[in-house]
Amino acid sequence: MILVAVSFIAGRVYEYRLNLKECENCNNNYPEK
Repeated sequence: MILVAVSFIAGRVYEYRLNLKECENCNNNYPEK
C-alpha cells in the first residue's frame, strides 16, 4: 500500500508543478473546486 500512496502523492505534486510552470498568473482559468 506504501507504493500506492507514494505514486498518488507523486502524481499530485507532478500535476501541481506543471500547473505552476504553464501559467503563474492565471487563477481565473482554475476556479477553486
